[in-house]
Parts: sequence; C-alpha cells; structure tokens
Amino acid sequence: MPRLAIVIPYLGGPKLLEDTLVSVLSNRPKDREVLVVLARRYDDPYALDGEVQFLRLSRRAGWVASLNAGIERSRAPIVHFLACGAEVDEGWADAALAHFDNPRVAAVAPLVVHQGQPEQVVAAGMSYHLGGIVTPLRGGRPVQEVPLQPNGVLAPHPAAGFYRRSALELVGRLDPQAADRLAGVDLGLTFRQLGLRTVLEPQSRVALRPEAAFHHGGFCDAMQSEQFFWRWAATTGLSRSLAMHGVLLTAESVRSLWNLSILPRWAGRLTGLCLALGRRGQRQRIRDRQERVRTRQGDSAVKGPHFLLPGIRTPRQGTTPRAPSDRRLDGA
Repeated sequence: MPRLAIVIPYLGGPKLLEDTLVSVLSNRPKDREVLVVLARRYDDPYALDGEVQFLRLSRRAGWVASLNAGIERSRAPIVHFLACGAEVDEGWADAALAHFDNPRVAAVAPLVVHQGQPEQVVAAGMSYHLGGIVTPLRGGRPVQEVPLQPNGVLAPHPAAGFYRRSALELVGRLDPQAADRLAGVDLGLTFRQLGLRTVLEPQSRVALRPEAAFHHGGFCDAMQSEQFFWRWAATTGLSRSLAMHGVLLTAESVRSLWNLSILPRWAGRLTGLCLALGRRGQRQRIRDRQERVRTRQGDSAVKGPHFLLPGIRTPRQGTTPRAPSDRRLDGA
C-alpha cells in the first residue's frame, strides 16, 4: 500500500496541470500514488495513464468536490493536496511526512513561496481571527524570517497541504458548505476543536504561480467570508467574535470607499448573512465529531497510522496543545 497519495484537482488550464505533474513525477517520493481529478476534459497527450490515475468527475465539480473524490479513491494513510500551478522539488514531502509520527498532528503545512521568487513567502500556513479574517502567515516576507516552529498555524495554504487520512475521514472530509478557498481553514478549526494540530514544515517547499492563486471578486469574497464567520462565531466565542467582526466591517468599509467596491462588498455581506441564517448547527456537528473521537478511542480495531492511539485523551473543547517555541530558519 502506498504511504502518500498526491491529489491534484484539474480546474485550470492544461499547462498549469502539466507543469505540476512534471515537477511531481520528476521528484516523486517512494511509496506514493498520484491522482488527478478531472472536472474538465483532458486528453492526456503524454500518455501518463499508468504513472498517474485519472479520476473523471462532472464538469460542475469544484475544488472541494474534487478533493473529496480524490480522498475516497486514494489508499494511502497520508493525503497531499496540490493545486495546478504548484511545483515541487526533490524531497519536498519527506520532511512533512516525518511530522505524522506525532499522533496529535492531523495536518502539515508546507512553506508556499512565489514561483520565480523562491525567497518570498506566499504563506507559511493560514490563520483565522475571531472577527472572521483569514490571512496567510508571513505573506510577502523573506523566507529567512519564517520561524522553524511558529505559533498560530491553523491550516495549510489552499494550494498545498498534507493531511492524515484518518483525521479527514473522522470529520467527514471537506465540508461542501465551506467555500473552496476556506475549506482548509474550516478543517483546521474543526481539528483544533478536537484537540488535533496543524504544524508548519519550512523545509517542505511548494512554489506557486500567481495565476494559480484563488482569485475572487468583491461580492463573492465578501459573501463567502460572511457565511464563514457565522459558521464559526458561536464555536469560537460569540461575544468577542461579534465585537471583532464589527471592527473588521468598519475597516473594510473604509478601505472599499477608496476603490469603489463598497456596494458589491456590502451586497455580498448581506447575502452571506442571509445564507448563514439558514445553515446552523456547527456546534452540534463539533459535538458529534467529539463523540466519534471518544468512541473510536475505545475501539481496539483502530490500528496503523491513526492519530487515535490507546492512552491518548482528547482535550476538552476550547483547549489547544501547547505551542512550541519560536526558532527561525537562520538560527536567530
């Protein structure tokens, strides 16, 4: 059985896919499988079928549906999501895989850098603030300023991340109700509520082309962000979340006045609020998952590369593992 499954959703142009495949197949680790999930037509001009498994979906399938299909088809205990337009070097997976020896690690974030400017960071993982702000950590900073063991890493960047398969299966994989660019952060918040960890591995680097980034217009971005805020507000602390959200909306309104995007952004926020009111139950979903954790912990049939090992207790809701100290790549 392969140790690593590399899942690549094909949602962009053929050149982005082929550049990603060239880098993966040229630097592929041992004991791996490569799955390309096709949500649009691809004719395989280089006859890669055999080295690569092609999984065809409906053309309406998006990022989340493609990843969930790849998880279902894969056989490996560790699943690596990789976007078209992301390129890797030799050994990029080895350092990341070593973290899964820790049974509390559910996900590993590689260091995502700019393709063509490999010393500039796109994201050293993602963070989420109570007011509803999702931000790439260390974005735009030099690689040398990235700590070896930083605090605050909630999730991998959407373009590249390593996940423990059993953790994904436990929480029901990626939630289709979360937007494509926020589905990984949704997973990270869920893992944190269950007492599981996401860590950064700076020695695992993925170069991302600018055209491969997740781009959205003002209306769509605001709508998705508002839905996501209300999805998690009660779980992360409603009073503080509402206060911080008000500050966020005020600052966003001031900024959008300068680029004349205030109307589509406010329309998106209102639409997102209306949609969120019809989708409640995040707290209950978390409780159900915690109950599944407790049930699985008592199941002696749980074996192999699984984070639910005998003798490990799940922290109470709202607690998080103690973060390691900050050390930097240059040893400072």
